[in-house]
Amino acid sequence: MTMLRISLTVGLLWVSASALAANGQENARLGRVHVQADSIEMLGADSLKASGNVVVIGKDSVIHSHEALISQDGSVIQVQAVQSGQSHTSEFDPLSLQDARAAGGEMRLQREGYVAVKTKGLSTTWWNRATQTCVMVKTSQGRYSEVKVLAASVCMGS
Repeated sequence: MTMLRISLTVGLLWVSASALAANGQENARLGRVHVQADSIEMLGADSLKASGNVVVIGKDSVIHSHEALISQDGSVIQVQAVQSGQSHTSEFDPLSLQDARAAGGEMRLQREGYVAVKTKGLSTTWWNRATQTCVMVKTSQGRYSEVKVLAASVCMGS
């Protein structure tokens, strides 16, 4: 079992409030980012800590983790999540995802141990710590229109 750190940065304004959901979990909203967890602790006017069965839902992504720290810096919201996961050791070629459906490609990258480290527009950069592989994918019309393997330093600097 490995510990993965996920960072998701979303350019939205802070408009959060916590409430208890019908399933016993707490909810918070940060712009268009929705957070649900067993426990949500407000750390200040612009940050919160979510613990236990955390789900962070953004416009184009969902992160499941054990714990997450969500903070606002200006108009940018940053999500740092820690999750348990198992990395796969198969001989996976990320370039094989060219023209794959974006949802299927994202699930495959996650299964192979990749973590999204940067999203800008329609491009997402993925990092696999175990293999030290950095991959950039560009989505167009719901498919991976471009897949490139980048230098590891590109992801490690994120």
